Amino acid sequence: KSKGWKELSEVSEEIKKNISKEIIRILENPSLQLTPEMTLGGDLGMDSLNVAGLIAYLSQNYHVEDVRPEDLVTVANVWQAAAGGGASNRTQQKSSLV
Repeated sequence: KSKGWKELSEVSEEIKKNISKEIIRILENPSLQLTPEMTLGGDLGMDSLNVAGLIAYLSQNYHVEDVRPEDLVTVANVWQAAAGGGASNRTQQKSSLV
């Protein structure tokens, strides 16, 4: 939320479904049942390479910029980042500096 991300209630079911599929693909665990409060590192066991892959997916598919691994603590954080909000604000700030 401090990043300007949308509230969890504003994230579409499609985004939640697509991001969840990608997390499950990265972890190679098709039977995994994700919940919003699950932590990427603790609950899911994602390492830095897994998180880097997830950030690349967000960048390529949702045009999310400037997300750092420490921004993505829970599954809900990833959903919120994909839903947008903060990225467009940061893009505007960058272009005003050019």
